[in-house]
Amino acid sequence: MQGEKFFKLRKGAEQHIVLEKYIEDESPKKTTVVIPETIDVIDTLAFENCKYVKHIILLNGVLQINKKAFFHCKNLEKITISNSVQNISAGMVAFCPRLSEIEMEEEKEEDRYFRRNGYHFISIDGILYSNTYPSYYVKSPQKLICCPPMKTEVIIPESVTEIEDYAFFRCYALRVVKFPPHLERIGKGAFDYCQLFKLKIPDFDFMIKIFYTSPAYRIVTENLEIGNYHFKNIEFDYLASKDLKDVLLAVLFQKLENLTEHVAELQYAFLAQYYAMFQSQYVLDFLKKNEADTMQYIFNFEDTKSLQALFDSEQFFTQENIDQHLEYAIQKEQHEIYVLLLNYKAEKLGFKDIQDQFKL
Repeated sequence: MQGEKFFKLRKGAEQHIVLEKYIEDESPKKTTVVIPETIDVIDTLAFENCKYVKHIILLNGVLQINKKAFFHCKNLEKITISNSVQNISAGMVAFCPRLSEIEMEEEKEEDRYFRRNGYHFISIDGILYSNTYPSYYVKSPQKLICCPPMKTEVIIPESVTEIEDYAFFRCYALRVVKFPPHLERIGKGAFDYCQLFKLKIPDFDFMIKIFYTSPAYRIVTENLEIGNYHFKNIEFDYLASKDLKDVLLAVLFQKLENLTEHVAELQYAFLAQYYAMFQSQYVLDFLKKNEADTMQYIFNFEDTKSLQALFDSEQFFTQENIDQHLEYAIQKEQHEIYVLLLNYKAEKLGFKDIQDQFKL
């Protein structure tokens, strides 16, 4: 085997040949390392702290790359992976600051006769993605696996629904990221040690869904775009022991309270809809404290879903304030909201005057 004397090998599960360690100190300072087809697995930390390697090529036959396989290869610029690889663990290129491209050999239809298990990988603009179907059938990736740290701007394909754990870990050069509309999960540590200039998010519903369901992680960005709205100097820093919903809201409150009148109204749109979804007491207390602004939003946008959520709380409306809102509904000719308020008063608070039923 060419270069075998620089490889420390062992037998693993299912008699697989595992590259346990690349012994760089005994090699002639090679900048390109070729992993032969006789090796099945690249082990954890196999290339740890390599100083001279710039390009690693995995020939057809390698089946698996374990986590941190290329850990702290400080001059590594490119990895070329054969389409025989079926499993790649998260964080395989952690602390590789010069890496700019992960190249994936394109699958061919004839490969299906030799491949039975595992994921299918594809490289788009030097970024590694995976799919449950081979690329000759489906070109659209489902999961973003790994982004090279030298990337400065990433527009994630619309088909992607998941970002792998540590996918953007220590991507120092990364400045702009645009999330796809159908993203469902951001993995643990996915954006740790990134200092983004701009993060683009489709809308508030997307933000609620992603930041509520994803694991603990940290994202810092100078500019946050949510639809057509812009916010400055946002930091999402979650702790696993905290209520992630309320941590997110605490961050947003600090950024939204001093905005212009138009955008401030959007705050109540977001908060009212958020409460309707999650019934957070933290949000309800804020909406009660800002009752007039909350109801102004509900009237302006005819948001009966959020109104019903406030009814269900049985804490927002009182005998004193519900009559004011009934009068305002009459002035605005908001028939549906008026009826809902009237029915709530009848059921929970009792009528002040039976003739109020017939004012609108």
